[in-house]
Formats: sequence, structure tokens, C-alpha cells
Amino acid sequence: MSVAAEEHGALVGADGVLTAVSKAWRSVPGAPLPGQEWRGEGPVFRPLAAFVRLARRRARRGESTRFPRLVVDDGAEFFRVLYVRAEPLPSGLLVLVSRADIPFGVFLGVGALAAFAFGRALLAAFSGGLTLPGSGLLPR
Repeated sequence: MSVAAEEHGALVGADGVLTAVSKAWRSVPGAPLPGQEWRGEGPVFRPLAAFVRLARRRARRGESTRFPRLVVDDGAEFFRVLYVRAEPLPSGLLVLVSRADIPFGVFLGVGALAAFAFGRALLAAFSGGLTLPGSGLLPR
């Protein structure tokens, strides 16, 4: 099971000490390393630590835990949306971590189609009949 942890997350032993971690786990500032307790430091790791705390509680009852969107953020430079899942094991807890990127391209494509189809009419409705610069570039 440590192979899965090394590739996709972390393996937390029954004693709360990490035995293996992945690159995705290490990329979160403040995340603990193998040999350390699962409690990390800093505001960025705090949501992931809260998830592990909840998952350990549920794992005692044999339940798995998952959050499709867990935001880890320092408010300045580091921002990541993670998909996290935890599975109970006889030896502890397997926490799987992967990036959950938001597909902004889909929204940009839909916006471009809407601007192409309804752009001139929307500009006229919102501008109150004023001629706006660039409105001549939209199809009639």
C-alpha cells in the first residue's frame, strides 16, 4: 500500500505517523514528511489537516471519506484545489490527493459563442442605445 501513497497521497499509520508521502502531498506548504505526525503547520496545510482528522475519525468506524474540492490557499501566492479521498486500512489510513483543476476553457468557449450569437443585441440592451467602441466587430 505504500506504493499508492508514494504515487498519490500519504499513508498515515495507526499511531498517526506518516510512513509514505507523494509529490502532491509534499507540494502543499507545511505538509509533514515521513516519520512525522500527520499534523502539519501553517494556514495552507490547515484544511488538509482537518480532512485527515475527520477521515481518521470515520476510519475507526470503517468508513471512507472524500472531498471533491478542497481549497488550500495562503491568500497570496499559493492556491490549489485538491480532490482528496481517504480509505481505512488495517495499518492506518491511506489519504489520496490529486489536483482538481477547474476547466475555465469550457466557460470561455460558451461565453465566446454567446458573444458571437447575441453580442450586438446584448450591447444594445445594456448600453441604452449608445454606440459603443468595438460594437461594429460583432456580427449582425
